[in-house]
Amino acid sequence: KDGAKEAARDAAKEATRDAGRAARAAVPVTDAEPAVAAGAPAAAEGTAAEGPKKRAPRRRKTAGATGEASAPATASKADAPAVAPKAAAPDVADGAPAEAQHVRSDDERRQDAIDLVIETVEALVTERGADDKLWGSMVKQAIKRRRPTFAESYHGYRSFNELLEDARERGLLALERDEKSGGYVIRLS
Repeated sequence: KDGAKEAARDAAKEATRDAGRAARAAVPVTDAEPAVAAGAPAAAEGTAAEGPKKRAPRRRKTAGATGEASAPATASKADAPAVAPKAAAPDVADGAPAEAQHVRSDDERRQDAIDLVIETVEALVTERGADDKLWGSMVKQAIKRRRPTFAESYHGYRSFNELLEDARERGLLALERDEKSGGYVIRLS
């Protein structure tokens, strides 16, 4: 039995080695290897005096609206012009017409975040019942589902807990620190 297992293992190893050799033989010649070293006959234009033949540059993949094939990339990265970062778009009220949009102040952004938290807490309390514990992390997850681009830092808070503490200071939420998890349990005031 053991001899048959060893023979089967050896046969599998040999097949793997053979497959690896075949794969290496099929690999195209690179800049570091001249064509002669790979066993292929030297081409007239790629003689040993000229050095190894280089590969054509790769094509860039672009998603053109008409489905056109992209042109080969001929310029190197060093030749490419530097792209300036996009300027941040002004903070404007969502849904307002372009001529009526105005830049949002820090206080307005903070108030928007608190309003979103209060709306979400009210919805979760209605859905789950007033007796269930409502964790700060649950509220943040629900907000991220409602508004995937939500980030407390945009609204002027360093953390979601800081946002919750601001809502507590305004008398909108009651927070209890959970000793076990370190997070907040939230209740409406």
